[in-house]
Amino acid sequence: MTVSFVVILIIACVMAVLAKRLKLPYTVMLVAAGLVVSWLNGSGDANKLGIAIHLTPELLLQLFLPILLFEAAFHVDLDEFLENKRAILFLAIPGVIVGMLLTTVIFLPAAQLFGSHLEWQVVLLIASMLAATDPISVVALFKEFTVSKRLGIIIEGESLINDGIAVVLFGVVVKITFDALGLKIPHLDPSGGVEPIRIFGHFMWEVSVGAALGLAIGLGISYITSKFNDHLIEVALTAVAAYGSNTAAMQLHASGVIAVVICGMMIGNVGAKHGMSPTTREAVFSFWEFTAFLANSFVFILIGLEIDLRGFWGDAGLILLFFFIMMIVRALVVSSVSALIRREDLRLKKPWLPVITWSGVRGSLSMVLAMMLVTTTEAGAAHRDTILNVVYGVVLISILAQGTTMAWLMKR
Repeated sequence: MTVSFVVILIIACVMAVLAKRLKLPYTVMLVAAGLVVSWLNGSGDANKLGIAIHLTPELLLQLFLPILLFEAAFHVDLDEFLENKRAILFLAIPGVIVGMLLTTVIFLPAAQLFGSHLEWQVVLLIASMLAATDPISVVALFKEFTVSKRLGIIIEGESLINDGIAVVLFGVVVKITFDALGLKIPHLDPSGGVEPIRIFGHFMWEVSVGAALGLAIGLGISYITSKFNDHLIEVALTAVAAYGSNTAAMQLHASGVIAVVICGMMIGNVGAKHGMSPTTREAVFSFWEFTAFLANSFVFILIGLEIDLRGFWGDAGLILLFFFIMMIVRALVVSSVSALIRREDLRLKKPWLPVITWSGVRGSLSMVLAMMLVTTTEAGAAHRDTILNVVYGVVLISILAQGTTMAWLMKR
């Protein structure tokens, strides 16, 4: 484990230097490095470079994701977020749901034209995994560019909120498709039925309880930090808030993602502004900036390590088709949201629409959701292989294609 940590850290530092020299996004360089390292490291038990760490659901959801979500939410200006709440919430909630359903509806007949006959349940499950933009990918990419402040808050706010919505939707879709596909996720009881009332109740519980926990813990930690001035203790308390809100939400079967995001926004806008001295604020900023660098480095390198390019050829057509349809649907959703906002000063500017559309990068969260699937039947194993190939392939294309062309698009 120590060797793996050191090797990945060295790779991250080298890629950070190269990214600045080559003027390429750091995250794209990390994924490319992960692919190269995966090839050099060897498949199976070869482990030539001594890297034994793998991207697992537990590693991402319980270790890395709270860091990245909290750090991003901590820097979100709450006033600007609320000013643009219509665009953000439209994109993050109905946009994700409609995008998932529309992708499924368009993909099924399109795939049949190319001779593929995937069940609608498989397509719906894939669409649920790829429905939301990944906050890890989006936030990391946009830190590389200079963007309009309002455009940045809309994209960052959407990516933070829609992630939690997508995780909840994924659990609902797994429950709906369990009988047909023989796939489930750990700790999910598929016997509860798929009645609309149950599904709606489950969705509202995860979202509302997660938000309430994040609000309570964020304001509670903000109050505590205002009572004394010790930068070490206050930094530690922010770490307690990030991991504590995630853990508390998971224990109550609520959305840990939403809890961490709300908690981070509360501490960044209340605790940091009203309960921390300038020295403490600087210490907190530095701590989370460094931990986010480490987490981003590990996540994106591990994405590359998990992807085996040789396994994609059999499903290459499905992967390209799904990515193409996914981007068309993303463009339709963004345009529709812009049309729904009546106030002229709050509408999305026309030059922003292609940028918001192309910023819908899919990343590590989609891969981890696919990894979480457990087979319960022989047919489920075949379904799982197809799902993994399509999801991993779309994520790879999304990061490399959208990441490398984002700067070019934004200049225009």
